[in-house]
Amino acid sequence: MLTERDLFVDEPMPLSAGAAPSASLEPGVPLREVERRHILDTLQHARGNRTEAARLLGISVRCLQYKLKAYAQPAKEPPETVAAIAHAQVTQGF
Repeated sequence: MLTERDLFVDEPMPLSAGAAPSASLEPGVPLREVERRHILDTLQHARGNRTEAARLLGISVRCLQYKLKAYAQPAKEPPETVAAIAHAQVTQGF
């Protein structure tokens, strides 16, 4: 049976042997950004070979292509932001 003591530690977990700290592992970096950086770093390591990068990542080439396509698209604004901008434009006469 797990206890609260089993789930939380006071010391940082050690990095695996030979692993260098990565900027993407800094506290507070959103998981989506960590994934993006890791995928792009792996693709660079594979010298742009998507098949090799997908193999190293343990995902299909199709999944890698889907993620790369999503990274190339600008981030969408949250709906409440879009609504606020539209409301401001209407009230200001734009």
